[in-house]
Amino acid sequence: MKRVPEVIDVWFDSGSMPYAQWGYPYKNKEKFEENFPADFICEGIDQTRGWFYSLLAISTLLFDKPAFKNIVVNELILDKYGQKMSKSRGNVVEPNEVIAAYGVDPLRWYFISVSAPWVPKRFDVKGVEEVYRKFFDTLLNTYNFFALYANIDGFRPEQEVVPITERPEIDRWILSRLYTVVEEVSRFMDDYDMTRAARLLSDFVLDEVSNWYVRRNRRRFWKSEMGPDKLAAYQTLYEVLLTLSKLLAPFIPFVSEEIYRNLRTSEMPVSVHLCDFPKLTPEQQAVRDQELEFRMEVAQRVVSMARAIRNEVHIKVRQPLPRLVVASTSASTLQAVQSMQEIIKEEINVKALETTEKVESLVTRKVKPNFKALGPRYGKLMKKIGEVLKEWGETEIQRLENTGVIHLPIDGHEVAIETDDVEIVQEKVTDLAIQQDKQMVVALDTHITPELEQEGIARDFVNRVQNLRKSSRLSVTDRIRIYYQAPDAVHQA
Repeated sequence: MKRVPEVIDVWFDSGSMPYAQWGYPYKNKEKFEENFPADFICEGIDQTRGWFYSLLAISTLLFDKPAFKNIVVNELILDKYGQKMSKSRGNVVEPNEVIAAYGVDPLRWYFISVSAPWVPKRFDVKGVEEVYRKFFDTLLNTYNFFALYANIDGFRPEQEVVPITERPEIDRWILSRLYTVVEEVSRFMDDYDMTRAARLLSDFVLDEVSNWYVRRNRRRFWKSEMGPDKLAAYQTLYEVLLTLSKLLAPFIPFVSEEIYRNLRTSEMPVSVHLCDFPKLTPEQQAVRDQELEFRMEVAQRVVSMARAIRNEVHIKVRQPLPRLVVASTSASTLQAVQSMQEIIKEEINVKALETTEKVESLVTRKVKPNFKALGPRYGKLMKKIGEVLKEWGETEIQRLENTGVIHLPIDGHEVAIETDDVEIVQEKVTDLAIQQDKQMVVALDTHITPELEQEGIARDFVNRVQNLRKSSRLSVTDRIRIYYQAPDAVHQA
């Protein structure tokens, strides 16, 4: 190679890239026309007057159109206080130190998930640490869980596949969610909204794959015999992990490659980066079940609210409680709760679950006018507005929450009441502990009978044994004998 002596201007040269890379117009005319204009270009915001402009100016002169369809602009990286990094300030972060501590993929994931590329980044190494701990630990622990038991049982993906229609409901649910995520991630990526795609994948891995599907199905992997149920669990989790490796590949190329290579069979491409990005087949589209996804989402919300109650009253989930009551004016929500009641009871560790349409049997809500918001707009009408709002009950409050505004005729004027114009005050009408959102009220009976207390002690005992197994670094296949000394109450339990 030798450098050409004639350089008009470095930005003119770089702005000529779309044509110069093909040798156009002297050769590769068809190749050039196939690839022009580019789908997108990506550079830092400091290239606005340089590359972005020179590409546009030259392309406009030559073809009267831009050289690119989209620009993804990377904003500047600032320190954690929002200051520009500079050596004189002493706030520069050495990238190699962060990479040595956490790896390149967590750093990449942090940048893409914390905010959109075109938003200035306040860099804090604690954020990278949190990403590593929450997302990467969870993803790799999920993969390692699968690999551990798959190796013990000699699972092979080529084994005869259990038809999805014959798998348990929770398998059909996670596959439906997977295919929904594939479609949503693809849509975000097509719109160049990488951050929303990354956050969707993070939520799916943390909340649905790890904290719900794997946690709820561990016993299926622990079974001694490889029957259809256990095989279905392996095949379901295998497909989820393999598809995730492809969805995550553009974001975290090294970790996704490691997972993919460990999962691939001989007829698959040797690298995840040689695979097509996931696209739903007609068979996968047919598996999607929005009604099932809705029912499971309602169950997860009930469980989350009931756990929040337990935290408030300081009663661990291992302690069984008598009953859970779910109230909602939505018939579909209550039907979902009833259809998922066994899952909810098991997750919350309650003996009974009741549903009711009578929200007012658990809680009443009233509204108070927000005088600061309403006063400047309605002045003398405020007294009459207050009288009307005083009579509002659950029906009007729910309507306001659902629509965002209610119009009232008062003294020949139309008054618009928005959500910020009132304060919603909640009053309990039961001795049960309560949590409420826009769709439902969840109430927990926290009365512990002697029998329930004994059951809680027994569950605590099991938990201590499991922790001992872990701290002793025993294999899951190791058999143990248990010896204990305890007070009579524990012994009885």
